[in-house]
Amino acid sequence: MDSSQQSTKMRWKKENFIKKVEHEVEEDAEIVAEKTGMEPWMVLSIFAVLLLVIIGLLGFCIWRFFAKKRGKKDTTKKNIDEQGLVRGREIDINEDDQVKPPEKEYLGKLQYELKYDFNTRHCQ
Repeated sequence: MDSSQQSTKMRWKKENFIKKVEHEVEEDAEIVAEKTGMEPWMVLSIFAVLLLVIIGLLGFCIWRFFAKKRGKKDTTKKNIDEQGLVRGREIDINEDDQVKPPEKEYLGKLQYELKYDFNTRHCQ
């Protein structure tokens, strides 16, 4: 057998398979149409809509599963960018050598009162 005969044979098998599937779907649609009292095109359109909905739901679930993971609320975009720059490089700076800002002690609330006398134009 040469390649042209093989390709025509495969094409014939593929066309034959498609015709068989089409015939089976039409028969099934007619059976469902007889039992429900609808036209065969209505049954096929309902099946097509259901198929599209299922494919859409699967696509959405896959998209949500593989979606980019978001960081925690306290990490800012700047911190993430800096981490990306530093990642892969060794840091030669000791943490002890870094200057830490002094911790601020809470001393209470400052309470003041400002009175201004508009008649005499001076502050009390």
